[in-house]
Amino acid sequence: MTGCCAAVWPRLFAVAALCWLTGVAYGEVYRLTSPVGDVHAEIAVSDGGQLYYKVGNSALDVVSFAALGITVDKKDLGKVKRLSILRLRDEHGSYPVRGVHAMAKMDATRALYYLETDSGVNYGLQAMVASEGFAWRILVPGEGERRVEAETAGWRWPDGSRVWYASGQPAAGAWTNAVVNDLAGMDPAWQARLPLVVELPRSQGYAAMMEVMPCGAYGALRMRAGDEGLISGHLLAPEGIKTYGAIEMPWRVIMLARTLDGLVNNDLLNHLAPPPDPALFENDDWVRGGRSVRIPTGPETSGRESFTYAAAVDQAATLGFEYATLAADWDKADDAWEILKELCVYGKAKGVGIFVTRQAMELGAPENGYAALQGFLDKLQAAGAVGVKMDFPGQSTAKEEGLAGRVLHEAALRRLLVNLNLDLHPAGSPRTYPNELTRGRIPFDLPASGNAALLFTRCLAGHAGYGTFNFSSNGETTWTHRLAMGVLVTSPLMLLDCEPRLLLDESRLAAAARLIKALPTEWDETRVLEGSRIGELAVMARRKGDVWHVAMVNGTPRMQIATFSPSFTGWQSLKAACFKDVPGRLAEMDFAEQELSGSETMILTLEPHGGFVARLERAAVKSVGD
Repeated sequence: MTGCCAAVWPRLFAVAALCWLTGVAYGEVYRLTSPVGDVHAEIAVSDGGQLYYKVGNSALDVVSFAALGITVDKKDLGKVKRLSILRLRDEHGSYPVRGVHAMAKMDATRALYYLETDSGVNYGLQAMVASEGFAWRILVPGEGERRVEAETAGWRWPDGSRVWYASGQPAAGAWTNAVVNDLAGMDPAWQARLPLVVELPRSQGYAAMMEVMPCGAYGALRMRAGDEGLISGHLLAPEGIKTYGAIEMPWRVIMLARTLDGLVNNDLLNHLAPPPDPALFENDDWVRGGRSVRIPTGPETSGRESFTYAAAVDQAATLGFEYATLAADWDKADDAWEILKELCVYGKAKGVGIFVTRQAMELGAPENGYAALQGFLDKLQAAGAVGVKMDFPGQSTAKEEGLAGRVLHEAALRRLLVNLNLDLHPAGSPRTYPNELTRGRIPFDLPASGNAALLFTRCLAGHAGYGTFNFSSNGETTWTHRLAMGVLVTSPLMLLDCEPRLLLDESRLAAAARLIKALPTEWDETRVLEGSRIGELAVMARRKGDVWHVAMVNGTPRMQIATFSPSFTGWQSLKAACFKDVPGRLAEMDFAEQELSGSETMILTLEPHGGFVARLERAAVKSVGD
């Protein structure tokens, strides 16, 4: 990555003007523009000394002037007497990522501003602008014990913008929406956690409010609604945050895209997150995604653990799965560690790596540098396990996030993979720690509308631990819908959420089992196809190597007509293995194989809460004489 101030200066300028907006006068305004020129941000100080910002694209002001700042040791540092630019550079480059696509390309402009205050505490504001959006964070130098009482962070959206938010824990997947102007009048008072997704008015695109925090950092926000389209962020801890030395707040991020395809493929979070440490990941061939069965534990397996565990590994191997995950309480047996060693040896011979589940807070004491955690991971590595599934309490807080960051680091030192089962969404951690293969505990039994929203909301924040392929439980979604979600949800580690025997023995799932056996969990390319609408219809095409998968889910209780053309493959002719709904039968799928022209359009009828899946491969082009 390179920086060139001379090339950037024409795009950053200060104007001495009085800009009137919502009754506030602005003096000096610094304008920062993306290298392509399609997104811009302005950092300004009002005549009253308040720090503000706004963000826009070529079509409109996406975020009108909203206040920024931080309160440290009872000093409001958002009150500024002078704003100046210290450093400016362009950054260009590409780097590998995992999940939605294989490579990220960065073309961005970074700036560092210096802010002088009347309180005598001067500090820095970092900013980045790119075609994918805008982000900022606050840096306050200093020493000793300090307290951050508040952070001032606001987003003022255009009238008529529609906000998608989680009605419970964001990681749980229950999403709903409201017009931004209506949020302030809700009873009880509206509040939500990040991420939030905004549909801009008059079909002018999408935005998403996100955050990027170095693993284990503090500063997560809770959102509240104000007047005139304002959403403001407030620290989760009402008493503030006690810290030591320099203060580095998280990046506050506004992702921008004209289409849902651009939103799903947005790499701004990856650009902002620290890159992986070469000392840990220079040779990362041990970091492999895959699918996993669950190995049951508990009283019913007591005394015959070795037999039960080995049978689950056999099932994983038969399905072609890379992993098997040992459930909690496996260590209750007197000889648990010896059984684990034998299981790991057996699994290795079968090509199946073993994950082990543990309650995170049992290892969360920071005494002696997290000695309990380190000791457990040492034993896990010595036993031959490949990864750990850490179960966290239901209401995750900054303390749990700090422990999660430590788990990722300590696991990487031992070349162990990690499944973080906690309610806090990724905040850039998969870029810094590629050994984090999934995160979250999103239930399989979301309503269909929740599934159709999840893909364009929570999944934007990073990989999602979703209950895939649960064909054994009742619910409103069809089997084809559930199969499609296994294609649509991004998670380098995919846990099977039904008994493996169901896939192996149920004749109605024979074709689906063949698809699941060969299904990738990391993709080279993802495209959101036309017709997709948040909460109503999700249609994606995903490629791994020279095979495409197309998947759709209907989030509504009515039948929908959906279409797609395989012209994106670039093939003249192709073979399609298709799974469709069976009208009136939730627990059946219609499977058929057919040949298609690369230019023809498929017209599909999706049942209420239904779905569709197709695996596409290139077909040999027949010659004229054939």
